[in-house]
Amino acid sequence: MGTAHPAKFVQMTGAVDVDVAIVGYGPVGQALAAMLGKAGHRVAVFERWPNLYPLSRACVVDHEAMRTLQGIGAAEEFSSYTVPSKGEYIWLNAEGQVLYHFKYDPRGISGWPSRSLMYQPDLEQVLDRTATALPNVKVHMGWQVAGLRQTYDGYELTAQAGAADAGGLSRPSSQTQRVTARRVVGADGANSFVRQAMGIELVDLGFRADWLVVDFQLNDPAKVLDMPEAGQICDPARPVTVMRHLGLRHARWEMMLLPGEDPSAMTRPEAVWPLLERWVGPSDGVIERAAVYTFKSAIAQTWSKGAVSLAGDAAHLMPPFLGQGLCSGLRDALGLSWRLDLILRGIAGEDLLESYEVERKAHVAGVIDRAVALGRVVCITNPEEAARRDVAILGGQAPPLPLFPKLAAGLLGHSPGMDGVVGELSFQGRVSNGAHAGRFDDVVGKGWQILTLDEPLAPSLSDRQRSVLKRIGARMVAFGAAGEPVQDIDGDYRAYMDALGVRLLIIRPDFYVFGAAKAVSEGKFLIDQLEAGLKLVGESAAAADPIQ
Repeated sequence: MGTAHPAKFVQMTGAVDVDVAIVGYGPVGQALAAMLGKAGHRVAVFERWPNLYPLSRACVVDHEAMRTLQGIGAAEEFSSYTVPSKGEYIWLNAEGQVLYHFKYDPRGISGWPSRSLMYQPDLEQVLDRTATALPNVKVHMGWQVAGLRQTYDGYELTAQAGAADAGGLSRPSSQTQRVTARRVVGADGANSFVRQAMGIELVDLGFRADWLVVDFQLNDPAKVLDMPEAGQICDPARPVTVMRHLGLRHARWEMMLLPGEDPSAMTRPEAVWPLLERWVGPSDGVIERAAVYTFKSAIAQTWSKGAVSLAGDAAHLMPPFLGQGLCSGLRDALGLSWRLDLILRGIAGEDLLESYEVERKAHVAGVIDRAVALGRVVCITNPEEAARRDVAILGGQAPPLPLFPKLAAGLLGHSPGMDGVVGELSFQGRVSNGAHAGRFDDVVGKGWQILTLDEPLAPSLSDRQRSVLKRIGARMVAFGAAGEPVQDIDGDYRAYMDALGVRLLIIRPDFYVFGAAKAVSEGKFLIDQLEAGLKLVGESAAAADPIQ
């Protein structure tokens, strides 16, 4: 393993090669590269695999993840490969009784289906095309980072070229290259080189279970299978996860290994086919992958150290029962990218990254808690314990599952009576500006957004406050105000804000509500809080003019 020397500086000559070096080119690294590249920054990505990973891992994206992909121009193409959920996630016991029936509104608050089932290679191919189309993003496949050294200007990465072995994995060779970067992001998975090189501990949160994962390619994608679109069979004889749609062509089964079972033996066809015979046989298609994975829960003790940050599985691991591993990684990418953009452009100070760790670590810990609670329900193999579980759940006596978290700390504004709104995910509806109609982010623009009802905020702002909004590229829309060019096509924004009891919302680039107010005039006080929270420094050219 390479080493990092955060306290020992190496003198370098000349400017750094890139603004950001990303280690790892899974969906999180891909999305982050596209975000930073579209913001105009020079990005180098290093991936030890010589090609995009050919098999699926994650199988669900939620509405928030789709809005994130929308921001880099990847959502429309990717959506053609997905299967929007009909809104059901069903948990059955061994007798077929429904323990939990999680229902999702097909239309998510972010303007996309609440859940979409997908085949991860489809997503990675779309993201790869999106990132590599940018001239300022350079992707180095088959290059394994083996050294990370701090310099006066940032960090120097040493990467070794590799050749594909029989399993497709990159084997380091003697060919090396060195790249200097102002910032480094480790998006290199559970065994993250970057995390280990920086001496960051991965804290085990206590959940661990071995499961056989089987991906099945159907000869007839329209074949009806006797299973819900997504669900858990909480049978102590063998707990099973079923996914009818893994994108357009695949299905998945995940089966818990029982005590004494040999993981290597369980992946052999003669062991897998009997487990699948309830649903499919050899005439229905092919087993594309059968592998045993250890489902874990863990979180990195620190998410940023100097100019190095972590994202995705490098920063956290969770069992898959909530379908939120990839979604959480994309939240990391977006939450990190807009902060790095402000820092790299000299608009915000380095300590803005403190809020990245505060927010994301607490939020993902809440997601992990919910995923683990679900995992402890399904991963019961003792018949007596399973019977007690069933009686408690069916009788309404089981303890409630942890709620899905919102942002509770970090870069958030404060105004009287708004604690229930601040930190929540915001709404995206359809709007028109006269020339174009569509989702808000596509018509008006992504980034900082300030929404008001019936009157604009701009007239009440000071010159300094106007300057702050101009520097961060904030966009203001006053729905229903005289002369406002942006129209609420379906009236959904008014209904949304009326339901919240607000007349002003300040929405962050990652779609969470920074601040809310019952009167538009209160927005000026929230702008002052925003300026302080962003750690703004110096003077910089505006990225965009606010919409008046």
